[in-house]
Amino acid sequence: MWEIMLLVFAKQEHVNNIREPEIRTYRNGLFGMVGNKGGIQFNFIFKNHNFNFVTCHLRHGQNAVEQRNAMMSDLIKETKGRETHRRHFDSDVLADFAIILGDMNYRLDTGYT
Repeated sequence: MWEIMLLVFAKQEHVNNIREPEIRTYRNGLFGMVGNKGGIQFNFIFKNHNFNFVTCHLRHGQNAVEQRNAMMSDLIKETKGRETHRRHFDSDVLADFAIILGDMNYRLDTGYT
């Protein structure tokens, strides 16, 4: 992925409690292939709790709200599929803890002149 990175750190004392780490990527840049737009998902089980980290870089532009919403929806759909006892749920429903961050490019319409 270009311009998109996700780092998750764990203390050495907790490493043995992390199970089933899984990384998935979703590219939605130029022609749907370039990795300058899209996201990365990293999920794992820590002490029987499912953690889901997602970072994304969504479409820019003041009038592209619907495209950003569609990109985020596609990102969640494309990164589903963890094979666990809850295998039929999307990744956002699957997690006990979901952390979504990144450059979402949403704008505030403040009306300032």
